[in-house]
Parts: sequence; C-alpha cells; structure tokens
Amino acid sequence: MDYLALFLWLALCLVLGGLMHSVIDGTLRYRPVRILAAPGIIVRKLSLTIAALLCGGRVTNAHLYELRTQDVDFGPAGVSRVIVPLAPLFGCALALLALNHALGHPLHTVSRVPPFTALDASGVKGFATATWQMLADVIRQSVHTGWREPRAGLLLVATFGLGLGSSTPLERIKEPVLGSALLAVAVALTAAMSARHGVAGVTTQPPWFAATRDALLATSAAAFIMLTYGLFTALLVGIAVRVYEVLARGNDDAGSKPTRLPPARNRKRAA
Repeated sequence: MDYLALFLWLALCLVLGGLMHSVIDGTLRYRPVRILAAPGIIVRKLSLTIAALLCGGRVTNAHLYELRTQDVDFGPAGVSRVIVPLAPLFGCALALLALNHALGHPLHTVSRVPPFTALDASGVKGFATATWQMLADVIRQSVHTGWREPRAGLLLVATFGLGLGSSTPLERIKEPVLGSALLAVAVALTAAMSARHGVAGVTTQPPWFAATRDALLATSAAAFIMLTYGLFTALLVGIAVRVYEVLARGNDDAGSKPTRLPPARNRKRAA
C-alpha cells in the first residue's frame, strides 16, 4: 500500500504545483518575479536534462540560464515522455531539503507520506484524514516560525522559486501523473522481485531497497511542504503584482489626462 500512497501523494503535489503555476504564470513577465523564480527554473531545467539523459534521450535547447522558458527539448519520446516531466518535482524537493539542512532546519519536514492502509472506504478516509492532519501541522508550524529571521525568510523565498520550478501547468499535468503511476508500479514490481522469504512466512526487503523507498517517500513529503508554502507565497506575490498594476494604471491615467480648452469667448478675448 505504500506504493499507492506514493502515487496519490505525487498526484496531489502535481495538482498543488499546477494551482501555483496558474496563480503566478501571468506575473512572470516582470523581471523581479523572474529573479525570485530563477533558482527553481534553473533546478527544473537541470532535473529535466539529467532525467532525459538517464532515459537515453538527446537534449537540445536546454538554455539553463534563460528565465523566459522553463523547459528543455529532448528526444526521442517513448517512456521518457511521462517520466522526464516528473523529474523537477524530485529535483526541487531535494534542493529544498539541502538548503533547509544548510540553514539549520528552520523548516519542519516529515520523514514519510501518510499511509494508505486498505483498498476500501476506510482506507480512503484514513489517508484523507492523515493528509489533512499533516497539512494542519504544516500550517501550525508556519505560524510559530520566525519568518523575520534571515535564514527563515531566505528559505521562504526559496520555496517560491523551487515550488514554481517543480510545477507543471494544469493543462499538461496528464504526463507527470502517468509518470507517477509508472514510478509507483516500477517500485512495487521491484519490491516483489527483491523480496526475501524467510522462516515462518516472514518477508523482508534488502536494505538498499528499503532505503530507496524511504527516500522516495521522504522526498515526496518534502515536495508537499514545498508546494504548500510555495502556493502561499505565490498568492502573496500575485496580490503584490496586482496592486502594483492598479497603482501604475492609476498613475498613467492621471498623467495622460487631457487638458481642457478654455471657453470659446475666453479664447477670442485672448486673441
């Protein structure tokens, strides 16, 4: 059931990323917003490039430092068409974990995603309840975090850029969702083939597989936290940009206000 939970969790992260992308997409035309999003865009392109090369693809038009485009071109397609778009989610989450560790862990993270215990209504209810509880813990922890501290503020800005870099527009979310399903199936098949049957019917997994599975679950949980904070900061950035546009439009209207001509009789008298 851990593999079903992994698929559902990755799908939830992709939906959150799609919502963040839809909130912030129109504001990327402003240079300050692109600068804030730069780390995530660069990590996104690096993740796409590495994943495409590992899948045997050929990468063209990477342009790692071009902030106006967020993707790279790669081919041939095949299975990589659904696996490669999933790479930025893990790449940006790993970058956030590394930055959080370097800054002394100002951001609380969890070790694994909520479990999915059974294929019935109780299993769905338990998974939803545990997910909501984790979201409530993230919100509660954010209230008690001193965001005015430089390291916490830096991490919050990083969640915006990395969250945006990991996200995929909602209209293109089908491919990474299929990649999530394929990844979960591959992990489940690997678990079945590497299982060791001991005495009394006890089944164990090799240490390397248990470490890989735990790393996938921990990274997925970090991606959820990253996108939760990223969506929040995206809303703040979107509101700030909207206020700026309203003020700038008001100043433009005031500056372009036409001057009124004096009445006709006054013009004749002046002549």
